[in-house]
Amino acid sequence: MFRLQPGHSVIITNAAGEYLMQFRDGAAGIHDPLTWDFFGGAEEEGESHIEAAVRELQEELGIEIQPAELTVVTEQAFADRDDTLIRCSRPLEWGQFTVLEGAGCAFLSREELLRLQLSQRVRFIAEKYL
Repeated sequence: MFRLQPGHSVIITNAAGEYLMQFRDGAAGIHDPLTWDFFGGAEEEGESHIEAAVRELQEELGIEIQPAELTVVTEQAFADRDDTLIRCSRPLEWGQFTVLEGAGCAFLSREELLRLQLSQRVRFIAEKYL
């Protein structure tokens, strides 16, 4: 099976404790198209997990997160990639970011999230760590 380069998923919440999730678009070459996912992505050569998360959040949400605001929760091996789960300590609210990738986003409770179309990786993370 084709394996993607190592990546990370960032848990971002708002003040109400809802999770900021990205709806992945259906463009050609998109991994897990038309599913809900965490913001994050692949790590570039030589990047630490935290450096990659800072870069991806800038690219995907147009926000500057400080490395001290990010904490590694766990590392998991999945069939398609190794994924590092990272938690952002700063709550975000509508108006504090701009969605620059994907088909959209939503703040969702754990219960709402688990009712949606998720990849096996995201479902595992949501069930175990949210």
